[in-house]
Amino acid sequence: MIVTAWKNGKHRSRGVAYGIRLKAEDRKAYFRKSWKSVFLKLEGKSKLVEVNIKKESFWGSKRPKSTDCRELIHKGIRAWLKKKFRHRWKKRHPTKLIMEHLKGRKFVVFRFDVRDRLQ
Repeated sequence: MIVTAWKNGKHRSRGVAYGIRLKAEDRKAYFRKSWKSVFLKLEGKSKLVEVNIKKESFWGSKRPKSTDCRELIHKGIRAWLKKKFRHRWKKRHPTKLIMEHLKGRKFVVFRFDVRDRLQ
């Protein structure tokens, strides 16, 4: 699935959270509400990143005017984005990534162009 890099503020702001934004249909197809977390294998990293998805905001609240936050957020994702992409992109043009479901709660994420080189 094609996903995008995400941040919740300006690049230079302190306390800016970074993550990976999913499409609603991918969240529905590959993620389960019964899961507390998922594990991401980020390109070039040997250690898996465990990301909490047991939160109302990830699944979209049934309350009026609620936000549907389909982002996987973790400090390990922030560090990875900073290293791989210098965590910057043009406004409204986030970096594209590939995310593949391995099995169960495990996924792999890599740069969009890397997949093209593998085929």
